[in-house]
Amino acid sequence: MITVVFTYLIGMETPWLHMLAVAALTVLVTHILYTDSILEYPFNDAARVGPDAFELVLRQIEGNSN
Repeated sequence: MITVVFTYLIGMETPWLHMLAVAALTVLVTHILYTDSILEYPFNDAARVGPDAFELVLRQIEGNSN
């Protein structure tokens, strides 16, 4: 929130360009925070990681071809 508020301290000649820059920064920061919250718990909901790939790699490392 502080990052977005600080953008209002930097003035631009064109008001609509300044609003566009603030909106773009807001969307970017929001997207980063959302992605971070999803990746924090990889075995839940949206970014679910199943055990199949891990089990396949474990079998290959152990030398089993099943």
